[in-house]
Amino acid sequence: EDPTIKRKGKLTRFLLNLKKLNKISENLYQRIRPSGSQPARLYRLPKIHKQNYLLRPVCSSINSFNYNLSKELARMISHFTNSE
Repeated sequence: EDPTIKRKGKLTRFLLNLKKLNKISENLYQRIRPSGSQPARLYRLPKIHKQNYLLRPVCSSINSFNYNLSKELARMISHFTNSE
């Protein structure tokens, strides 16, 4: 059984509840609601600058259930970080 579908449902219900309580706007809800249901992909890239070519793990969450929420949160907190 794929846990991604359960997590997508749980996140959808949570966001709908926030919208019903007027904690988030309809516009924000439409931007952050889950739209994908595939699991995040894990792959490895070689560290060619290291001896023995070690592999670095990379987790890509594009098209996963929480991608839109993550993208919006990153946009929101970017105002509080120094870009230098």
